[in-house]
Order: sequence, then structure tokens, then C-alpha cells
Amino acid sequence: MLNFEDVLDEGLVFDYIKGELLLQDRTAFTCNLSLNTKTVDVLIIGTSDLENRTYDQTMIIDPDVSDILTGGAAVLAGPAAAASMFILSKILSRPDEDTLSYFNISGEWKKPELITIQRDEIDRTLIEIVINFFRTNPIN
Repeated sequence: MLNFEDVLDEGLVFDYIKGELLLQDRTAFTCNLSLNTKTVDVLIIGTSDLENRTYDQTMIIDPDVSDILTGGAAVLAGPAAAASMFILSKILSRPDEDTLSYFNISGEWKKPELITIQRDEIDRTLIEIVINFFRTNPIN
């Protein structure tokens, strides 16, 4: 089992954080929030309820710092929905023995629940909601 304490604990040092957020009705939507560190790449997709201060997100961690997340960084500069679909298609088409780790993040900002999930447990409905939101509300 891989240990991601340095990624998930407070004080994570990162080289950059990049992504696009859209705000509507006190909710922040993202489908391409990318965090790069020296040891891992992190992709976060989902929503944050700004009024109730809660999360509903999926986090994907790539300890190999492969071309999946960083290689997709150039794509991240484009339309958010297209970038997210590209990255997710690369991630979800990887062999079962891949080294990616998947998490659901939910609950309150002060004490979020982080649950390890399998690739086939990724909430595709949440992803579709976020991607559709970006399609209908493009960032200029």
C-alpha cells in the first residue's frame, strides 16, 4: 500500500497549482485543479459549497509524476471541460495495475472525509455535472 501522508497532511509543499474555477449560486466548480509536487501530481474534480463550506470532490494522485497529469498541463490551458475529459480518458484507460490512487473528498472544510476508492468507484455523475457546467458556462 502506498503512503500519501505527505500529500494529504497539512503543509504540503507544491511547485504550482493550476486550474479553473467557476462560481455559481455559492458553489465553486472545478474539473481540472492540478497540483504539482516533487513526488506526486494531484488532480481534483468536483464542487465546493461556499455557503455551507463543504466538499464534493474526487482526487486522483499520481506518484509517478507521469505524463498523465503534467503532460496534460498544456491542455489545461484550453477549455476546462475538454482538458478534464482528455485527462480523465487517459487516467481511466490505464491498465488495472496502474499506480494512481483515487479518493472521494466530502464533508465540511474543517474536517473533510477522505475515502480511498477504486478507479471503477469514481463518481462519474459528479464529473459529468462539473463538465456540463463548464460546457454551458465557458471561461473567456
